[in-house]
Amino acid sequence: MGRAIAIGKFDALHLGHRALIDAAQQYGKPCILQFSGMAEVLGWTERPALVAEAERARILKSWANDVELLEIPFAEVRNLGPSAFIEYLQAAYPFSAIITGDNFKFGYQRSGDVDTLKQLGADYSFQTHAVAAVRHAGQVISSSRIREAVCSGYVQVVNEMLGRPYLISGQVVHGEKRGRQIGFPTANVQGIKNVIPATGVYAVRVSINNGPLLPAALNIGHLPSIADERPLSVEAHILDYNDDCYDQNIRIELIERIREEKKFDGLDALKEQIARDVKRCREILV
Repeated sequence: MGRAIAIGKFDALHLGHRALIDAAQQYGKPCILQFSGMAEVLGWTERPALVAEAERARILKSWANDVELLEIPFAEVRNLGPSAFIEYLQAAYPFSAIITGDNFKFGYQRSGDVDTLKQLGADYSFQTHAVAAVRHAGQVISSSRIREAVCSGYVQVVNEMLGRPYLISGQVVHGEKRGRQIGFPTANVQGIKNVIPATGVYAVRVSINNGPLLPAALNIGHLPSIADERPLSVEAHILDYNDDCYDQNIRIELIERIREEKKFDGLDALKEQIARDVKRCREILV
């Protein structure tokens, strides 16, 4: 079975990207083509990823067991015309099919499109397939839409476009034990490599060291009720959990944002609100 190469950014791994992989499986061994060094060559500002690198393989495996990741340096192909690009790709990774979105552009100055690709397929004896754009709420699903929704805290919308819960992961570290002092111990999470959603309180599910998913209330914010101008913190109160998880890896699936971050007048008011937050998370998750 020859390679069926799906071409796309695959940065968010959303439902549109999954449609490309699903189609590729119908034509051969599914492969993803990635261009290394693209941001450096084009002078793009580096931004946090939408999917942590450590999670990409796990998500792709849930789509197809044997997805092959192919990589070529963007600097080597940026000035190639459409036919020269196909020749380069055939030499680097012999293939039998190419799968793209229906708005695909390729080659120097984006001079080639789906019709160009189909003609080259006839010339070079490979199959082509253009996948129609996947839409959500009437609009094409895109990584930019997902990034904007994540940064606005609209995780339910994000999850619908991803086809799975948005995920952040890191390590549980020792904090100031404030949550424990007021009756709501939290796992203080650091080392998150992808985009952190907007500040607020979220109903989430967490996994400690790849263990079972546990319901939790997650606070993302600057803790204005504790002190002014604190650095951003990500803290999860895991419901009905009494074990020690310090220095453990933690994965957090965000399910629903239940409120914005706000400042409370004193610890009693804060404790009352946290109790309401936990009750609401329990209603959503349990």
